[in-house]
Amino acid sequence: MTPTTTLTTTPTTTLTITTPTITTPTLTNTTPIARTLLGLCSVALAAGCVAEPTDPMAPGDQAEVTEPTYGETTSEITTAEQESAIPVPSIQLARVSLFLGDLVFRSSDEQDPGGTATAPTITMIEQARPNSAGALYTIGGERSPLETFLLVTPSTVPVPRLLVSTEPSQAIRDRAAGRAVVETLTAPVAGLPQTALAGVTVALGASSQYCSGTTSAAWAANICTLNNWDVDFCHNGTWFSVTDEVGSSNKKRNSRGRTLGCGANSRVRHYYRLGSAWYKPIDETFPAGQIWTTTKNGNWALARAITHSRTAAGFVRAASHFNVPF
Repeated sequence: MTPTTTLTTTPTTTLTITTPTITTPTLTNTTPIARTLLGLCSVALAAGCVAEPTDPMAPGDQAEVTEPTYGETTSEITTAEQESAIPVPSIQLARVSLFLGDLVFRSSDEQDPGGTATAPTITMIEQARPNSAGALYTIGGERSPLETFLLVTPSTVPVPRLLVSTEPSQAIRDRAAGRAVVETLTAPVAGLPQTALAGVTVALGASSQYCSGTTSAAWAANICTLNNWDVDFCHNGTWFSVTDEVGSSNKKRNSRGRTLGCGANSRVRHYYRLGSAWYKPIDETFPAGQIWTTTKNGNWALARAITHSRTAAGFVRAASHFNVPF
């Protein structure tokens, strides 16, 4: 069994197909999700996060530039399980203010599949906020949470203990040896300036290009592409909600989502399954017009899923990625 995509979208595009008849597979699990109310944005800087709409429209046809290379025949996480997933408490370790937006590091515990051990895991949440010229930037490359923290902060900034203890590379842990170690950084810290991060960050171009059109070729080309991840999904259409997953026969340790709300705030949820229960370590709502990257670094290979959804009468564009460690 291979990964699956469950889609809910605006039926605004009529396609006339003159090529030979194509048999369209029957989509499963297309019942609209029962939305829950959100009182506030736990990470987003701007106020005004609102409840998700209670009247999502029925699924419809929507052309996309890029589709998953393969998909599961059935979905393992149902819409009811998404809404009843058990929240996983987390602790904020650090918040770094960068020229591109904020970078948040969190820790939450993850249990092993046998239910006999628990170990801390790290979540990174990165904001790509348009600057005064409307340009977006993101942190490029594939780096661990500790390596990322060390690259974007001055050497005088202490490092949270769990970023060090969860780092698998001794060479990267050695880089933190000269810094003070603290449990958490209670106040936001200023990261390095843009000039010092020239080799770390990547320009994504004008933010306006990513919300324009029924589909966005720029989203598919610039946001969906991610090297060294095992399973990738790209959704550059106009979606109300989309869920991607890797099931029990294709388990992965890490999950990464890239989410953009167009005309509405966006919401992203990461899940993993232990036994018959689904857990939810990430559930965040973000302001419209900003691209947010949420990365869950797990400890064990598990069935995992990500849901991207809108919170009002707009749409979302998204990308999901799953893998084993680099």
